[in-house]
Amino acid sequence: MTRLGRVVTRRRLVVTVVIVMALCLLLFCWQAWNAARALSQVRDDGAQITRQLDAGDLAGAAATARQLRGATDSAHGNTDGFMWALGSHLPLVGKNISAVRISAAVLDDIASGSLPTLLRLAGAAESGDLRPRHGRIDLAAVRRYAPQIRAAARKLDPVAEQMTAITPTGLTFPFRQLVGELQTRVVGARAAVNAAADAFTVMPEMLGADGPRNYLLLVQNPAEVRAGGGMPGSWAILHAARGKLTMLEQGDAGALAEPSAPMPPSADEARLFGPALGADARDLTFNPDFPRVAQMAVALARQHGIRVQGVFSVDPVALAYVLQGTGPVQVAPGVQLNAANAAPFLLNYVYQKVLDPSQQNDLYALAARRTFDALVRGQGNQVRAIRGLVLAALQRRVFAWSANPQVARVIGRNQLSGALPGDTGATPHVGIYYNDGVAGKMEFYLRQRTTAQSLGCSGGVQRIKVTTTLRSTAPAASKLSYFVKGNGQYAVPGHILMQMYVYSPWHGSIESITVNGHNETATNGRQVGQQVGILAVDLAPGAQRTVTSIVRSGPGQTGNISVESTPVMEAVPNPASFPSSCG
Repeated sequence: MTRLGRVVTRRRLVVTVVIVMALCLLLFCWQAWNAARALSQVRDDGAQITRQLDAGDLAGAAATARQLRGATDSAHGNTDGFMWALGSHLPLVGKNISAVRISAAVLDDIASGSLPTLLRLAGAAESGDLRPRHGRIDLAAVRRYAPQIRAAARKLDPVAEQMTAITPTGLTFPFRQLVGELQTRVVGARAAVNAAADAFTVMPEMLGADGPRNYLLLVQNPAEVRAGGGMPGSWAILHAARGKLTMLEQGDAGALAEPSAPMPPSADEARLFGPALGADARDLTFNPDFPRVAQMAVALARQHGIRVQGVFSVDPVALAYVLQGTGPVQVAPGVQLNAANAAPFLLNYVYQKVLDPSQQNDLYALAARRTFDALVRGQGNQVRAIRGLVLAALQRRVFAWSANPQVARVIGRNQLSGALPGDTGATPHVGIYYNDGVAGKMEFYLRQRTTAQSLGCSGGVQRIKVTTTLRSTAPAASKLSYFVKGNGQYAVPGHILMQMYVYSPWHGSIESITVNGHNETATNGRQVGQQVGILAVDLAPGAQRTVTSIVRSGPGQTGNISVESTPVMEAVPNPASFPSSCG
């Protein structure tokens, strides 16, 4: 071949390569556009299914699920080729390609695996054999569905792990928001499905399949905040027998008190929450560790002739979520509680306008009874009511504990247990909790936001910056009743005064705490392997404080950061997750 021929051949080869690369790029862009469009459709269809289930439209939800299945299949098909596998390793754009590829595969697995089971379960709860009849749940039906929901949870766990490994903040538009929204839905679905699977596992025993069971129900009041949620204002006895759950006697939590605690606090608990912890039911939840709260509550109740095999806890915000499904309930002549007014009525209006403490307690107790009755009778939309309970549990507003070790072990696998996280391997858990110092109901006006940022990772230990913004929305003290603002003995009337507890990760440490940029001297303590920093926070009406804590994780805690906090009036993710800086 002549020199000219070789030059022509090389040019043809270069032109061919360029054309092939251009065609591949065009194909890749076409697939990326189709995948983004399909994932947007998945997001919208998921929201539509939720709305349809809320409206009781099971047929519509099933039709939308089929449409969603087509969208996930399209997204997966468009991102499952050689170019996408190769593109995941490219600099700059590789993270976006990998995130879209993983999201498409995960959502396709969920649509074909777990979603059909969840829709069958929704149908059974709304109109089938899982709907309560005359206050009784068919335990045989629960046993039939338990393996299905457990299988759905097993399928969901590994794919959800892949989804949670994505860091949306590192992605470019439009994938940052899209993948972030899809990740939030998958993480929430995983927590809900696992909680449902655990509930189906223990429900027969807890509902009296093997003999009658009694439970103590504590209704917490987050307007007078406690680390574990709020001050227990009232209690009730729940009786379970062969699937039927009934509410028996009720009482004021203040009546469950003794001169000294029947179950004394540990040395660490006494240093953190006072030596009298466990002597008065209203103060049990100073401790954020609900299993310990429950054990102390059982011991205290026994002193008053009340014997129970477990403890439940709810707050009025949780009751409001349930009322979204059951519909309104009557608590007084001309007074109906619904999803919109239940929490403000019970946590603020009652203490502002009803000036007789016995009437306040009666309204609180009646609200709990009427909501409970509506739920166990199967009133209204059961899917929406159950979803409200799940949402409350995911915000740490519903807890459960059983004296049965096998049941307690199952409950302990999810946050329904309300237990301090302990050692969870690679995940560093930070806790932010509050205890009221006013002896009023001022935390109705508390707003809080907590974020975390990993500042670095060295030798398997993360250095973490935790920022908590606290704000008071309270009006002037002159507009508040005595029951809300307190008597002025402990705090300036109209101020929010709290003890704030910062818990380090397991076997981690607290490096420093500042308030509005100024170093704060905090009291140090420990609880179950975690260092605890305690400081007082005083908020005048309209005031804001920013508390910044620098903490270190325990060795080997290289995963994403989990931050858990006391639930207040605002609905926030609890716990919230923040990205790790460890590779």
